[in-house]
Amino acid sequence: MKCFKLVIIIYFFSITNIYAQVTSSDIANQAVENILKTQENTNEIITLDSVAPLESSDVESGELYRVKIISKKSFEELKNYKNKRINEIMFVTDIINDQMEGLIFEVFVTTPPKKKPDEPYPFKALGFNYKNDKKDLQGDLKILTVNNPFDFNKYLNPKTVIFVSFLLAACLLILISYIGYKIYIKLKQRKERRLLVESYIGLLENAKSKEDFEGVYASRKKIKEFVDLDNKGFISLLNKINDYQYRKEWKPDYTDELLALKEKIIINGENRGI
Repeated sequence: MKCFKLVIIIYFFSITNIYAQVTSSDIANQAVENILKTQENTNEIITLDSVAPLESSDVESGELYRVKIISKKSFEELKNYKNKRINEIMFVTDIINDQMEGLIFEVFVTTPPKKKPDEPYPFKALGFNYKNDKKDLQGDLKILTVNNPFDFNKYLNPKTVIFVSFLLAACLLILISYIGYKIYIKLKQRKERRLLVESYIGLLENAKSKEDFEGVYASRKKIKEFVDLDNKGFISLLNKINDYQYRKEWKPDYTDELLALKEKIIINGENRGI
């Protein structure tokens, strides 16, 4: 059952994440288009390697953001920028190849360095509104080199949602089948027990001859197991049957005596609701 609950949690988390990804992707694409139009209208040269807003154009020091990569570099080439500063305010913590949003940098926004670098930064920040509302974070960058093994954003995509949906359906089918099987077995056992009880009660009630009473004696253990009888009276009947069944001659008096003992057992049983 714990596994089943976990599958349900993952399923709804996947659906929520897909919706968020679609929304953020639309925002990012619109932002990139606006930036490119602005560059064209002002006749500026577009930087080949740039990053554009994906979640928000407003960024603050000390916060993590995902930004869209505008570059002709391959995913493998972009991996070389992990744990490196790519412009004045962004430090790359991870690279994501998302099926819906494309290539993405996860960046940590820092305060600009006091000293200018010897070489220009590899990526230009396009369309960001930088706010420095926090302390200097230059000395805190080393904590970002630790990877998060539970970053679901890398793995959740439409294929994952489909897989989880099928897994959930399979779990539901297995659960329903298991419950149905248990109910079937329980009903079957109850029916079999009822038939046994009825057969042993009939064996006792219909006993009228020597052979019938010998059959009762032979089945005495099963009758005691399945039928709620007057135990004392039943033992008396069994003792009499055992006493008479081995005699050379079976007299009518024996049958009358055994029938009388049997009737007492049946009457006592009816009084007890059997």
